[in-house]
Amino acid sequence: MIGLALLRLLPAMSPDSPIVHDDRSVTVTLSAPSASSVRLWADWQGGDAGEPMRRLDGGAWTLTTGSLSPGPHLYVFLVDGLRVPDPENRRVKNGYPGLSSIVDIPDPSLSGLPLGVTHVHEFRSPDSGRVRTVRVYTPASFTPRSRLPVVYLLHGSTDSDRDWLALGQAGPLLERAVREGTASPMLLVMPDGHPYPSLDVSTRAENLRWLRREIVEVIAPLLERQYHPGPGATRRAVVGASMGGAQALHLAAAAPDLFGTVVGLSAPPDVPGGDTLKEAWQRRPARSPAVRVLLLCGRDDSFLLEARQAEAVFRSFGVAAEWTETPGGHDWSTWRDQLSRVLPRLFR
Repeated sequence: MIGLALLRLLPAMSPDSPIVHDDRSVTVTLSAPSASSVRLWADWQGGDAGEPMRRLDGGAWTLTTGSLSPGPHLYVFLVDGLRVPDPENRRVKNGYPGLSSIVDIPDPSLSGLPLGVTHVHEFRSPDSGRVRTVRVYTPASFTPRSRLPVVYLLHGSTDSDRDWLALGQAGPLLERAVREGTASPMLLVMPDGHPYPSLDVSTRAENLRWLRREIVEVIAPLLERQYHPGPGATRRAVVGASMGGAQALHLAAAAPDLFGTVVGLSAPPDVPGGDTLKEAWQRRPARSPAVRVLLLCGRDDSFLLEARQAEAVFRSFGVAAEWTETPGGHDWSTWRDQLSRVLPRLFR
């Protein structure tokens, strides 16, 4: 059915889409002559209904947005209710509930920066035996003798190990902070946060256990062998967004010697089907090293109340979690801003 529906969309002439204008507005166009309704869903909108597009003579549909914030944005067409990525746009994100198109709005503050290198490592999961990947970003100034600190970046439930770079712009944000002198170079480590072969919420607890084992038994030793990072937990931090934020908070309890700083962005406190944050920290050994906790959440984030609950849990254990509310919602634009805020604070 989907294949037939997509064939109906193939245009006699291919419209240019997307077009980014000088004022940071974007025009998207889709040729769908047989469609009765086409709407645009995008991450800069509120809700899931999308915005109606205008039909042109010849069967193309178009829409021009207002001025958008700099950085990558996601969008799809809703064609008679069917979710369709932009067929003229090769920039795509693969994740639940399917492919989304990416449009990049230039950010002058990130132009002209030196480029680091992204390394993709494959390994076999110690639990499933499946081939898995982890990405390591080495900054432009990296040398094998650098002995850099390490930041693990954990993604949300609809994302993958590609997205802290593709959507979060973690590499350019780090290079900007280094250029400005607000942060020192560091290794960025991005595992795939879905080692368990299911995305269902009911499997989140098992997913977390498998992720912890991959980090402790495979990824951390790999970093030691190939990148020679700085020693000790004070030279390691973990930053997670949404599902990855909950994973970060729980990993700090389950692997107390691993991270000296843990950062939750839009982080719910509990893992569905598993421990609450309170239960996880009750199991943390009493003589575990001190850990610094930073919690950030957007004022319009749907997880705001849950993120505040996490702060209260840490307070009950005598952990002075630093709480920050920022502008924004539950999206990559907000998490990019928050990552910019925390990078200078990870290794003081």
